Amino acid sequence: MDHVLIHSTPVNPTQAGPAASSSRRQVVATLLGAHSFEAINWRALLQQGVLVRLRIRRCRFTARLTLDDLGIHISDEEIRQKLATWLVLGEKRLLPERYMRALSRIESSARYALRERAFWTELGAFVPVTAYEGWRTTAARLQEEYFALRDEILRLYPVLLRQVMDEYETIAREIYQRLSLPGALPGQATDSVPLSFPSSQEAFVSAYCGRIQQQVPSLQRIEQSFAFEYMVSEGSAQLGGAGTPMPGQDTATDSQGEAIAASIQGQEYARQRAVMRQDLRAQAETRANALEDVLASVVGHLRTLIYEAVTDLLATLQRRGGTSFSPRSVVQLKHLMTQIRSLNFYGDQEVERIMEHLQEIVELRPAERQRSLPEIQRVLRSIAITTRQTLLDLEEEPRAPHEVEVPDLLLVPEAAVRQARAELGLDRAMLPSAGLYTDELAFRQQRAEAAAPGADCPETLWQEPPRAPRMSAS
Repeated sequence: MDHVLIHSTPVNPTQAGPAASSSRRQVVATLLGAHSFEAINWRALLQQGVLVRLRIRRCRFTARLTLDDLGIHISDEEIRQKLATWLVLGEKRLLPERYMRALSRIESSARYALRERAFWTELGAFVPVTAYEGWRTTAARLQEEYFALRDEILRLYPVLLRQVMDEYETIAREIYQRLSLPGALPGQATDSVPLSFPSSQEAFVSAYCGRIQQQVPSLQRIEQSFAFEYMVSEGSAQLGGAGTPMPGQDTATDSQGEAIAASIQGQEYARQRAVMRQDLRAQAETRANALEDVLASVVGHLRTLIYEAVTDLLATLQRRGGTSFSPRSVVQLKHLMTQIRSLNFYGDQEVERIMEHLQEIVELRPAERQRSLPEIQRVLRSIAITTRQTLLDLEEEPRAPHEVEVPDLLLVPEAAVRQARAELGLDRAMLPSAGLYTDELAFRQQRAEAAAPGADCPETLWQEPPRAPRMSAS
């Protein structure tokens, strides 16, 4: 894919130290509708999803290819060691190709399904409630396919083993014929390297296939090695219990406790308790930093998906000379919108506003879209500028484009960022701070159901901002 290069000045966390972290935390808080980072009800947020750990394994049905497999035996041990260190020949397959492809397809599909429906955070893959059911259904189907394929391999094991050995017998006979050509006779030295070779073709084929068969996994090994598991856990548990204080919130309590301890059990006890409390505060700070990374990942991931998709669309428009909108780009937009609506479990107002603009592009008839190309490009450019700048504010460097550069986007001053946000109807100062921190379970469930894919008018935890003018079809 091609990407549009958009330059802006990133925040360098090594330059400002604590100030940079404070700025990043304020960006996270603002995007989540809180007046400060400490006011974020992160437990309520993380309770609207789970951490998922996906574990898929099996015996790989491969073995390393060696010189012996090619009919070459090096008798000099020093040379054998050098060749083993510096020469990697590849691998041998120990299962028919169609089964190898099927197993790889299921595994890659399962991992892709999780990537599509999760936020990748410091804690792991966080799947929100709005995407969990879809992921769970897909994972269960692939799990069933995976074990069904394993059972088929076990049932047909003798047949499959015979197929594998027939193929390697053919290979062994071909290798023998090639190594028997002039210049590569059995027992002849090549480049001063002594070689040994079986005296007959049948002996060579028998020895060759014998080595292969020893490397084919047994029935018991195959059955025991297959695993397809997914474990879920609450993200809040990874960052401390419900009573875990944020840094700076327990200073008064600590001082009071230390004073009481000093009066009751003396200075040594107070000193020991102070050491313990200091470690607890240090761990609380560590958890706060981890929490900051998790929340930044949540708000940043949606913008990364949007930024990369929009710059791809701009690049496609540029390659087409800005004269037509590719039907493939419409499909790409629809996929992006489906993915974002599945992941936007907390009702990100800015993201929802951007989705409204993209929805307008999708809903245009081809002729209308053709007439609106300049405006479409302007909207896409504004989205790219806005999402990239927010990622930079979060101290994340967007993916660097390689092939396509749009000159008027190479340098984006602050005024251009403000203009882009205004064109999209975004004003960060207007973000509300009440909805996300409602603790009633019924409200959260109602909002999650309304935000599920296919909902006509998804409600969010944000107040509805003034709408920007709709795109003209003329």
